[in-house]
Amino acid sequence: MEQIQQKLEQFPKDFQSAVLATMTKDNTLYTSYAPFVIVGKAYYFLMSKIAKHYENLVNNNQMSFILIEDESKSKNIFFRRRLSYQAHAEIDVKDELVKSAFINLHKEMAEMLFQMDFIMVKANIKEGQFIIGPGMAYEVDQNQTIKEQIKPSQGHGHK
Repeated sequence: MEQIQQKLEQFPKDFQSAVLATMTKDNTLYTSYAPFVIVGKAYYFLMSKIAKHYENLVNNNQMSFILIEDESKSKNIFFRRRLSYQAHAEIDVKDELVKSAFINLHKEMAEMLFQMDFIMVKANIKEGQFIIGPGMAYEVDQNQTIKEQIKPSQGHGHK
């Protein structure tokens, strides 16, 4: 499990954005993406106050997000490596360390966005899944630690 944990910790380092899913007022899912940084072990997203995700999170702070291997880099389209989390959002976080992380990564663009209506949203992780290949799916806890391997009766099982 230690090697799997190391892979889990390394995987997000190849990404600068994630696909987000939030719930609209009409209880339908909305999917888009947002840039993020990781500070400590926490994920922070940068989004505009006019973005649909912002409106959705104000009304319902439940969210999920996924980091998924690029199709062109995947050995098998059916088993793209991916990390997904279910979380609740903390909206309009004021943290200079996180702001600096965005500026260090995205330079002038981040500085410009902070001058506009963009805010930081922290994803407080509840649980997740890390899939790295066939038969290699793992439950992840709120501390981003591998809990256990998913068995057929727990996930994508066969009947």
